Amino acid sequence: EYTTHMNLKVTIEIDGTLYTKEGVPEEQSVFTDVAVLDALQDILVDAGIISKGDKLDVIDSDQSKILDQAGY
Repeated sequence: EYTTHMNLKVTIEIDGTLYTKEGVPEEQSVFTDVAVLDALQDILVDAGIISKGDKLDVIDSDQSKILDQAGY
C-alpha cells in the first residue's frame, strides 16, 4: 500500500513582508482546500489584515459575479 504525505506551505507577501504557515493536513484530498484556507486565514490574522475570529469563505462563480456587480 502506497501512502502519500503532503506538507502544506502557504506564503503571501504584504508590503514587502512575507507571511508563511506550514503544516501537514490531517486529512488528504477532500480536506486539502480547507487546510489551505485555514493557513491563509492564520496568515491574514498574523499580518493584521483580519481579526481573530473572522472566517474566510470560498465562494462560487455565481457569488463572485454578484459581488463584482456590487462593486467588490
